[in-house]
Amino acid sequence: MRQKFVTLFIFPMAFLILTSQSSLPQEKMDDSDIPDILLQKISISLNNVMFETALDSIAGKCNAQLNFNRNRIPVEQVISVDMKNARAVDVLRYVLNITNTELRVSSGNQILIVPANIDKNLKGRIYGTVISSENHRPLIGANVLLDGFLLGAATDTSGKFTMDNLPVGNYTARVSYIGYKTNFIPDVIVKSDRITFLNTELKNAPILGKQVVIEGDFFSHLKVQPTSSTNYSAEEI
Repeated sequence: MRQKFVTLFIFPMAFLILTSQSSLPQEKMDDSDIPDILLQKISISLNNVMFETALDSIAGKCNAQLNFNRNRIPVEQVISVDMKNARAVDVLRYVLNITNTELRVSSGNQILIVPANIDKNLKGRIYGTVISSENHRPLIGANVLLDGFLLGAATDTSGKFTMDNLPVGNYTARVSYIGYKTNFIPDVIVKSDRITFLNTELKNAPILGKQVVIEGDFFSHLKVQPTSSTNYSAEEI
C-alpha cells in the first residue's frame, strides 16, 4: 500500500514538470540579432498599466524607437512588470510573452513589435504608383508609410515605389506629398511571397497661410519745422 502511494505521488509531479516546460514561451530572436541599444541595463517598475504604456516606458529607458501597429497588438491589455538592472531586451521579452507578441528586427534595423503567431520568414512586397488627380502626372518624392511602423518609401521620377521584406499582415498606408491632401488607405494586405499593388491619386490642397494686410504710409511724414535767419553786413562780418 505504501509503494502504491509513493508511485501516485511521484507521477503527478513528473507530469506537472513536463507540462510546464513545454508551455514556456520560445524566444524568436538570437542574441546575435539584438540591436546594441536593447542590451543596455535598465530598471523598471510598473503596476497595472496598459501594454502600450509599458512599451513607451521601456523605450524611454533605453532611448529606443519601438515600432508597432496598434490595430495588430493588444495595446490596452493591462500588465505589470518589476525588474531591476536587467537588459532592456529581457524586460521587453517579459512583457511580450505576457501579451503574446514578439520582437523582430527589419532589414533596415528597425525594431518591430508584432503578433507572436506571425512566421518571421513570411515576407511580402508592396508595389505602387502615386499620381496627381488633377493631371494624372506622377508625383516625384511622395512619401508612402505604413501606420504604426517606420517602414516606408519615396516615389521615383515615375511616381513608382517599392517596399520589400514586409511582415505579412494587414496595414494602413499613409501617402503624402507637399501641397496635396494626405491619403489614408486601410486594409493593405501583405501576403507571403506575393506583391500587393497600391496605386493612388492625391488631390491638390493649396497651403494656406495667415492673412497679411499691407497698408500705405508706412513711413511717417516729417513736419516742416520753422527756421530763423539773421542778416549781417559786410562790416559786421
